[in-house]
Amino acid sequence: MCETLARKLKHDVVLAPIMRAGLAMEESIHTLFPMAPTAHYGCFRDEETLEPRQYFCKSPKAESQVLLILDPMLATGGSMVSAIKEFKSRGYNDIRALTII
Repeated sequence: MCETLARKLKHDVVLAPIMRAGLAMEESIHTLFPMAPTAHYGCFRDEETLEPRQYFCKSPKAESQVLLILDPMLATGGSMVSAIKEFKSRGYNDIRALTII
C-alpha cells in the first residue's frame, strides 16, 4: 500500500436499477461506488395502453444524494420517465440516467 491522491464526491450516490434489466448494471456500478445504497424501481408496460405501470419502488430516504437510475434498455424512455417522476415525488432532486446505447 502507498499514499495516493483521490477526489471525494460532493454528494453521496444512490443506485436505482430499473428492474429487471437495470440489475445487470448494478454490480459493475457498485464497484465504482461501493458504499452507495441501492433503491429499486419495477414497472411493466400495460399491453392495452402501452404505458408503464409501476409495481414496486423502494428507496432510502432522500437527502442530498445523487440518484443514478440504471437502465440498459432505454428504448422509448417510458420506464425512465416513470422512474424519474416517482423518485422526484420521494424527494430526490439530482437524478441522472445511466444507460447503455
